[in-house]
Amino acid sequence: MAADARNKKAAMDYNDRGTGYHNQKIYDKAIESFTQAIELDPEATQSYYNRGLSYAELHNYAHAVPDFNKAVELDPGFAGAYNDRGNVHKELGHYGKAVKDYTQVIELEIESAAVYNNRGVCLFNLKHYEQAKEDLKKATALNFGLAEAYYYRALCCMHLKQFGEAADDFTRAVEFDFDKSENSESSEKSDKSDKTDKTGKSDIYANRAAAYYHLERYEEAADDYGKAVLISPNDANIYHRRGASYGKMKKYGEAAADFDKAIELGMEHAHIYYERGVILQLLSRHDEADADFTRAIELEGGRAELFYKRGYSRDELKQYAEAVEDFTQAIELDPEHVKAYNNRSVSYSNLKQYGKAADDIKKAIELEPDEPIYRENLEICRRLMRMKK
Repeated sequence: MAADARNKKAAMDYNDRGTGYHNQKIYDKAIESFTQAIELDPEATQSYYNRGLSYAELHNYAHAVPDFNKAVELDPGFAGAYNDRGNVHKELGHYGKAVKDYTQVIELEIESAAVYNNRGVCLFNLKHYEQAKEDLKKATALNFGLAEAYYYRALCCMHLKQFGEAADDFTRAVEFDFDKSENSESSEKSDKSDKTDKTGKSDIYANRAAAYYHLERYEEAADDYGKAVLISPNDANIYHRRGASYGKMKKYGEAAADFDKAIELGMEHAHIYYERGVILQLLSRHDEADADFTRAIELEGGRAELFYKRGYSRDELKQYAEAVEDFTQAIELDPEHVKAYNNRSVSYSNLKQYGKAADDIKKAIELEPDEPIYRENLEICRRLMRMKK
């Protein structure tokens, strides 16, 4: 008995020594001391827990988890061990396991903003957005200034299409100076070209801008994308999104410039060329628009709208035969593309093929009988046919 008492006392001394090393961030020495404590007292719950903490600080999660497991085995009510094991699982991306551990902490009647926040973040990553939002709401009730909770709650709202709430929560995250670069989860799926600031504050501004965009508050969206681009000047995605906002504001020159920058930074997708092509058409820069729609077709393959848009530019460039080919391709891909029939009729008229033009207008009327412009065009076509005779 005396020997056991001496061992326990020595174990406590080693545990205290290990705690000192841990607090000094000398984690290897801390682990040695906690291990000596455990050898002297195999039921030293606190030493297993403390050694797990030191392993976690060294990112040695393979050893940290078994130590936390042993701690809760020895003391099933050890909330700290469940919490820190949850933190390790969260760090490893084992979100389901992390949720179970944080839930165990909460069931032990521990009211902690950090625990609700962490469980909310894990639930977000598991795509359980309603549940995550509830946890994050509890986190902010317990700690009004917990910026990370506002950020992730905003992301939940984005996925739930609650854009007004999302914008408000992103604003709180900004006000409380949340820095996304300190956290591992990313926001929306995006192709980012910026290698220096993938997850910094630009991410918050860009996400709030996306919320404003969905709310049709395009000026505020463009302003936030502007803030984001100052932080991440090499992020093609931000230029692309700001360009779309400028387009909605009818600032076509600014939109074209942003699309140019996105492509310069490496964005090579059909949709960026399509969007820039549309803007270039509105600027009457049809040669460039033609090139963009051609590139979009090369990247994406057959889509009716791409051929239709290129056909429109080719008609404006007086390349009527090529325009007819594109409108025909659009119709083959989408037999109910009423604008393709109408615009092909215009190209046929320019080629003085009035019979074909009339047939196309009749088809347009069949598809949209309440559109008066088609009937007017049919009368014009018939008049031209009579004049030709």
